[in-house]
Amino acid sequence: MAEVSIDTDRENDLTIIAIRGILGENDLLDTLSEYFSNDPTRLTLYDSTEGDWSGNSTEYYRGMIRSGKAYARKGAKVAMVFSNSVDFGIGRMLESYSEFEEYKNEHACFRTIEEAKHWLSKPD
Repeated sequence: MAEVSIDTDRENDLTIIAIRGILGENDLLDTLSEYFSNDPTRLTLYDSTEGDWSGNSTEYYRGMIRSGKAYARKGAKVAMVFSNSVDFGIGRMLESYSEFEEYKNEHACFRTIEEAKHWLSKPD
């Protein structure tokens, strides 16, 4: 089970969701439900530099993207940061699934927090 925390910076319209440890099937879904029920920001950064996404199936991630589509908002941007190649590959898979599901918001994967914040700060 992962430790998942949410830190919101209203001034910059940014929320950082930090994931530490091995991501279980309900860890992220529970967090997303909480996040989206409390006036979400336009920019979201998933900091998984201390997380491990490798324990779940491809079908689990496909289902997560399908159920998350209800939360997608036009103009919103989601950056995902992974520190290892396996998790980065999972992130790219999530990007592809969100494109296939025709999400209204943008998704991108990065290897560093700095790259992600730079992308998030760029105008659309």
